[in-house]
Amino acid sequence: MQINFTGIKNVSSLNVTSPDNRMEAVVLNAQLTDDYEGKDLSAFKDTLRKTGGDENYNNPLNSNFINIVGQRVITDHGIVTNIILNNKPLPPQRNTVSLYTFLAKLTRAINTKPNEKFEVNSDYLTSDDFNEGVILGYNLNRLCGDAFNEVARSIVYPPQVKHGATSINQIVQDIMLDYLA
Repeated sequence: MQINFTGIKNVSSLNVTSPDNRMEAVVLNAQLTDDYEGKDLSAFKDTLRKTGGDENYNNPLNSNFINIVGQRVITDHGIVTNIILNNKPLPPQRNTVSLYTFLAKLTRAINTKPNEKFEVNSDYLTSDDFNEGVILGYNLNRLCGDAFNEVARSIVYPPQVKHGATSINQIVQDIMLDYLA
């Protein structure tokens, strides 16, 4: 039996770039838990409730997971950054600032977590939470085909996960700086 002491487990991250290199997306998928050292699931649910976003921003597959997509899109007028939370765009508004704060804290916690503390349950990589949840709306096994096992191992690899968390944290900061300016 594995015991999680961080409030976060089964974290995966994937980088996607469009063929024309005009869009880059970083996906971070994580299971939030509550334990004696971390209450990330309760903190997320409380933040959702306080912002009125509990119906809009709950994960459609499993309410214990959070799926964050950070996007950078190159347009004719510059770079546009977006956050998509559990398959819904998260506009920077007064009522969503606390969600952005939660995402910043979560991605910082993931980035600073020692590699040996990353927990991936043995059945996670074969679960629907992984296969359907990493890229919400897409079946990862079908997308990867024969490379699925290799891809699966690479996107739960702690340095890859930390890189994704850092990238999303930077996008969150960029969006908040623009919003507060």
